[in-house]
Formats: sequence, structure tokens, C-alpha cells
Amino acid sequence: MTDFFLDSNVLIYILDTDQSKSKRAISLLADRPKVNSQVLVEVVNVCRRKYGYSKSELISLWRNFLED
Repeated sequence: MTDFFLDSNVLIYILDTDQSKSKRAISLLADRPKVNSQVLVEVVNVCRRKYGYSKSELISLWRNFLED
């Protein structure tokens, strides 16, 4: 597969309760795409504002995205 970048929405879909969105997003992440640092910042802002994630939860989320 060729290199590709993921949009912040795709990473947020991983957390979505809609299983079809979540599964598709996870499958895209499994292909080891590139993730821009701005995308990670956008995901953190959405998770903090919309979902009420704590600082430690946000750090864990970033770690999971970057390590896997």
C-alpha cells in the first residue's frame, strides 16, 4: 500500500459508538498511515472539549496512536 495521511476525523471515528465507523477507522490505522502532528492536536482538542478526557487519558490516547 502507498503512504497516506489520516485526517483527524478518522482518528476520532475510532472512539465512535457507530461500530461501522470505528471498525473502518481501525482498519485504516492498521495500515500504518502517516499522522500529522496537527491532526494529533485536533484530536486532543475534540476529545478534551467534546468527550471530557482528562490529561492522563489524552496522553494515553496519543501513546496508543503513536506506538501501534
